[in-house]
Amino acid sequence: TNKWIHWWMVGFIEAEGCFCVRSNNKLSFSVGQKNDMHLIEFVKHFFKMPNKIQHRQTTNMYVIEGSKRSMLKTVICFFQTHPFLGEKKHSFEKFTHVFFTPK
Repeated sequence: TNKWIHWWMVGFIEAEGCFCVRSNNKLSFSVGQKNDMHLIEFVKHFFKMPNKIQHRQTTNMYVIEGSKRSMLKTVICFFQTHPFLGEKKHSFEKFTHVFFTPK
């Protein structure tokens, strides 16, 4: 892949991605985009996410969410190599801390 794609992905996830740490410390990574399934398909393939894309018809929102540990590790490794520069950096750091904390 072209190197610019990697930095484009960082910016896109900064704006549209979510690193979720639930109260029970379950983790998930999700990305959503209104009116553009192809963009979410690209993210799905880029991170090798096994999950199906959800389509919320009332808002025409396309969302992919995953919690499989092997996929989360791929996502974490990518963003450790291509770090966030904005607010997403904080939620990503919390997310990674929980991911690597022994249960």
